[in-house]
Amino acid sequence: MAKPFEVKFDMKPFKKVVDELGFGEMGAVQKYATHRIKHYMDRRTPRRNQDLIDDAIVGYKDILYDKPYAAPMYRGYFVSRETVPFKYTDAPQRGKEWDIKTASSYGPLIVRDVQRFHDNYNK
Repeated sequence: MAKPFEVKFDMKPFKKVVDELGFGEMGAVQKYATHRIKHYMDRRTPRRNQDLIDDAIVGYKDILYDKPYAAPMYRGYFVSRETVPFKYTDAPQRGKEWDIKTASSYGPLIVRDVQRFHDNYNK
């Protein structure tokens, strides 16, 4: 007859594991991922004079387009007395909801880039 035995697991808290791997809120891998997303989003972001792209503020986990016209450009229309849709240059490559277009077009490349960085970061 088999003897009963006891197994103990000493597991680190999830947040600590995530932080050690660089994926925490202020982690190096998270920051790199955000910068790579911005890099690929630049290819889809509307531009006439490059201001929207050049003046974007990249944080650890977010990208802020701090221009008064950024939200209407993202939505694809301007609202005054009536709704006026934008006509984008370089459409359909550039245009409204550029983050969604970026994810569908470049998602696998972003994942590859971040995976490579993560592998080198955790050596």
